[in-house]
Amino acid sequence: MRGEVEAELKKSRAQRRFSEAADAFQNMVYEQPDSLKPAAERFKLKIQTSDWLTRAGGESRGPLDNRKVLAALFSSDTLNNKRNTDAIEVATGTLVAARVVEHQPAAQRKLEEVKDEITAMLQRQEAGELARKDGEAKLAELRKGGAAGVKWGTPVTVSRRDPQKIPGGVVRSVMAADTSKLPAYVGLPSGEAGYLLVRISKVVEGDPKQAGDPMPRAVGLAGAAQFEAYLESLRKQADISVNPGNLEKK
Repeated sequence: MRGEVEAELKKSRAQRRFSEAADAFQNMVYEQPDSLKPAAERFKLKIQTSDWLTRAGGESRGPLDNRKVLAALFSSDTLNNKRNTDAIEVATGTLVAARVVEHQPAAQRKLEEVKDEITAMLQRQEAGELARKDGEAKLAELRKGGAAGVKWGTPVTVSRRDPQKIPGGVVRSVMAADTSKLPAYVGLPSGEAGYLLVRISKVVEGDPKQAGDPMPRAVGLAGAAQFEAYLESLRKQADISVNPGNLEKK
């Protein structure tokens, strides 16, 4: 047991040290709200400056692209008073504190700034529409027995339990396809500018033994439905009044 005990002790010690460091870090960024430098020097951290951020996020700014961090950065105290945010845990064992260096109010961008983005977006939309039309035309030809010039990949066997890394939407479309006549074909949009064609060559009946006993789940669903119906009947019989003031109290 020596190795296990040593590993457990090291883990416990590391957790305790991190907890102590996290408390100290939080206290420093709070008690010295006008700068991150003291905390950076104390914990030997490098202060990093990001590019512009928006309230909506999505700019792939690493740990700053986090819902809690963005909410703290765009709070009135942080924006108007240029104070540090609290230390926010963005991942297990990872704390982030930030501050606003410069802020600009939302404004409509000039056409010159967004022209290239709009052009690229329209090109993607047009490419997606062309791919859809071409894919649907090939799908119709395949269903009529033609080849449609399609080169198929290596066939794989998929199931709901084992989708073989195929996206869930594709698997659901395959499972819902009419396979009374094989091969059967399925077509659906793929990505921004693609169209996916799937050929179903063989259908293998599932083994009921591998599916497990459906009774526990069925019983659980039935029980939940009965309980909800019981609650609803109680609500109809009861005279209930809600005091919003009490709900707001902590």
